[in-house]
Amino acid sequence: MKKSILCCIVLLCIQFASAQTPIISSFTPVTGAPGTIVTITGNNFSTTAANNVVFFGSVKGTVNASTATTLTVVVPLGAGYESISVAVNNLIAYSNKPFTVTYPEGGMDFVSTSFAAKVDYSGGSTVIDADWDNDGKIDIAYNIFSENRVFFFRNTTTGSNLTFTNFPDFFGGLVNVIGLAKGDFNADGKLDLVAATPFSNAVYVFRNGSSAPGSIFFFGPTGLSTGSEPRKVTVADIDADGKLDIISSNQGANTVSVLRNTSTASTISFEAKVDFTVATEPEDITAGDLDGDGKPEIAV
Repeated sequence: MKKSILCCIVLLCIQFASAQTPIISSFTPVTGAPGTIVTITGNNFSTTAANNVVFFGSVKGTVNASTATTLTVVVPLGAGYESISVAVNNLIAYSNKPFTVTYPEGGMDFVSTSFAAKVDYSGGSTVIDADWDNDGKIDIAYNIFSENRVFFFRNTTTGSNLTFTNFPDFFGGLVNVIGLAKGDFNADGKLDLVAATPFSNAVYVFRNGSSAPGSIFFFGPTGLSTGSEPRKVTVADIDADGKLDIISSNQGANTVSVLRNTSTASTISFEAKVDFTVATEPEDITAGDLDGDGKPEIAV
């Protein structure tokens, strides 16, 4: 009997430990070129390097070593001026400040020869970047409002030859998609997609099911009710529970809706919206820690 009770206590302790939300306290250096080794300091990291999923914005970094309080990570090609994220045990943490990417000969004034000749692709209104298939290259998703679809360009660039492949769109039937955002909602190391559709009074979440580099696949959608006529959408961990929440600007209701994330590893789910009144006809929206207290504010 005593052994059974002891085993139950041990299992409960293990389960509790595995559910601890990771915390990013700081990282150093705060700037660097792709290939730079960054040390991330915090708590509740996995001591097994492969169990820590680290993104520099839209691209996954390589974790070289880990302890419960430090991670040593290589900055990937395609890293952007965005927060660093660490996902452990299907919970995720974001750094309060972004990592600044530098490049050789950076800082010079832009001149007519600073960029190679443009490469044109037909596109739509909202465009977001993300490495959807985790192959180390930034892909593109965009919408065309009048065509009720979301489209993808998979990055097939080699060397300096910039190329994209028009990947089949999965999201037909969404009426007048107007806002897009990305986020790893179930902290499985894959970036998911959320789309706002004003005339449906809802946002739709598509869970990333891509299984191998070169193949982009999404489950879904999961429809979530918002205020009237959501225009744009953003993501942030509003309540610091290790899960990305969704915030929409609702032009018809003069509100913003916050949808709390209750997802698990295999299931995308959110609580019913909580609305906050704002000024007339809100359009764009973002979230970030404006006063450095570790809590994200909403700007609309």
